[in-house]
Amino acid sequence: MQRPTGVTVIAVLAFVQAGFTALAGSILLVFFTDRKGGPQMGLEILLLLIVVVLLFTLLYAVAGFGMWRLRKWGRLLTMAFSVISVLFALAGVLTQNRRLQTGDPQLQVFFVLLWISVNVWILYYLTRPHVKQAFGATGL
Repeated sequence: MQRPTGVTVIAVLAFVQAGFTALAGSILLVFFTDRKGGPQMGLEILLLLIVVVLLFTLLYAVAGFGMWRLRKWGRLLTMAFSVISVLFALAGVLTQNRRLQTGDPQLQVFFVLLWISVNVWILYYLTRPHVKQAFGATGL
């Protein structure tokens, strides 16, 4: 079966997210390393951050690959990431500290709502019958 266009878009978004996660990890590494090359924080914390960033980079790339190849597990992994993203975005909105907030609050709310909307659309789209059929899924 031919890959639906929306699935292609979601797969590309997953690859882009993997790239941004890797970039963010590189930036963290630079900022948490002093000019002499040593860690500014405990080495254990720095290594943990690197492992977490590498893990998420790998998971986003794997999800993108699974979506691209129409694998059931790629669809489920992408759906799980979307649920987690929505939950974290909502938690961030509900627990934000106004004193630590920088920039335009309205713009931040806009981007959070955009992020939530995209992930809700992904969840909705991946549960449509023709998309599930493309993955060979019968259940969820």
